[in-house]
Amino acid sequence: MVGLRECEKVKHTIEELYRLEKRDDVTVQGVVIDVRHGSGIVLRCKTCKRITTDCKCKIHCEVETFADLRAKLVLDDGSGAMTLVIGKSAVEKLTGKTLAEIQKKVAERNDKDYAKDMVNEKLIARPLRVRGLVNVSDDFGILMVVREADFFKPKVASDQAQG
Repeated sequence: MVGLRECEKVKHTIEELYRLEKRDDVTVQGVVIDVRHGSGIVLRCKTCKRITTDCKCKIHCEVETFADLRAKLVLDDGSGAMTLVIGKSAVEKLTGKTLAEIQKKVAERNDKDYAKDMVNEKLIARPLRVRGLVNVSDDFGILMVVREADFFKPKVASDQAQG
């Protein structure tokens, strides 16, 4: 798989995503402005991997579950905002914490919100470059299922250039 650094030239603004025909390998960058409900440790159905509620899958009813880690974020690039859904490996990379480490902290602190709070602390207001599959809908706007994510240092015009 091509790393983000190799595909930096394939960037789009969020506004442009509405007009793109091919949305299966898109790279955008912006600043994380919100961590949404559903971020942190989630329980998934062992059969279909859907998120469960109270050990109940929408498809399979009462099921065995397994713990997973994800982040639902809002990314803003100045031209618009979009929702990101980031899976376990990318969340672990961005936060520097594994699912096991986070589960241990949750148990130690007896704080079920620790995982979401930690994601918030590590990612909010940070510049992020993401690559993945984009879906655009009238009801929900732009959503990206992220395959790769990395922090980047934004280019800032020097004071001399502005003067």
